[in-house]
Amino acid sequence: MKWASSISRADSVELAVGHAAVSIAQEMGDLSPDLAMAFVSPGLAGDVASLIRKLEEQFPSAYIIGCTAGGVIGGGEEEEHVPALSLTCANLPGVDVIPIYTDGLDLPDGDAPPQAWRDCLGIREGIDPHFVIMADPFSPWVNDFIEGLDYVWPDSVKVGGIASGGKKCGENALFTETQVHHKGVVAVALSGNIAVSTAVAQGCRPIGEALRITDCETNVLMEVEGERPLHYLQRLSATLSEEDRELMSNSLFVGIDTDPFPDEECIGPGDYIIRNLIGIDKNVGALVVNENLHVGRTVQFHVRDKVASAEDLKDTLSRCIGQPDYTQPEGALLFSCMGRGEQLYGVGGHDSGRFRETVGEVPLGGFFCNGEIGPVGGTTYIHGYTSAFGLFRPAR
Repeated sequence: MKWASSISRADSVELAVGHAAVSIAQEMGDLSPDLAMAFVSPGLAGDVASLIRKLEEQFPSAYIIGCTAGGVIGGGEEEEHVPALSLTCANLPGVDVIPIYTDGLDLPDGDAPPQAWRDCLGIREGIDPHFVIMADPFSPWVNDFIEGLDYVWPDSVKVGGIASGGKKCGENALFTETQVHHKGVVAVALSGNIAVSTAVAQGCRPIGEALRITDCETNVLMEVEGERPLHYLQRLSATLSEEDRELMSNSLFVGIDTDPFPDEECIGPGDYIIRNLIGIDKNVGALVVNENLHVGRTVQFHVRDKVASAEDLKDTLSRCIGQPDYTQPEGALLFSCMGRGEQLYGVGGHDSGRFRETVGEVPLGGFFCNGEIGPVGGTTYIHGYTSAFGLFRPAR
């Protein structure tokens, strides 16, 4: 297995593909890519059909997939506000690459058996692939698609991102081979001699205590440990530093445990799915959360700033490489939120730089997303403000 990644800041599709392809060829040597993933910024996205043709000329044996992006990541570098193309290629011996596109109309319903999903996506029974996914931000059923993958292939990794760069429906592009789509999902299912691990850095740090939900209604948090959550936050605020009180007023989030029966003493930062607080009912002291809630689950409040985000990224990558079965990846993809990068850190290249420091000189490509796809606690979610890494290596 061999991966290579490159970025081009040329201001035309022809030059960008040419520059990136030369760099890829130098890294790949005599090997031909089986998979080519391209992410293109709005400045070059006006001619996606030409981009695909140029990629096919350069890599005739590769399956081509990609999307538009508000910022791109390639060769371990990040570029956010200028025309740029990211290209990441992989030679994958012993790996089957199965292309997927759906506009959502043919998806099985929630009661359908697993075979209906296999038939819909063209994946034979007995194959347990890993998935790299790109989706249109204006296709509201994408979460149903991800839940379906988790249902049928619970042990498979799903990682990816929501396309960005366009501001309204139809302005984002997804592409597979010669087809350009302005809605739906494109993906590749990778099966055979390939293993994928993930690191999902949600960019927050916890404050206060882990709390049991004792009353809730759908997504309204009514009580934690028998107390109104707003009252709890008022008490908590009095114990915090001035800096954390400021963060509470501007960037407060809630972490929801991903295990319905957790051991509270064992819940750590990687066990929460971070969700926005989207409303407050001051009359009853309740909070409205961007996620359905259930009595008995554990929550903990979190704050986010560039320091917390940097620390969480470092800890997440360190936990990843510290796993007993960890081996050095041959290639990696990074799907990072549009709200990170220069907007959060004030400088470019932060997350890819930290990856290089922690994991090593691994070919790294990807893009800045409208939402990041990755697992937390064994379930795949669409995240926000997150950096989701996929790390690829041979299974054998």
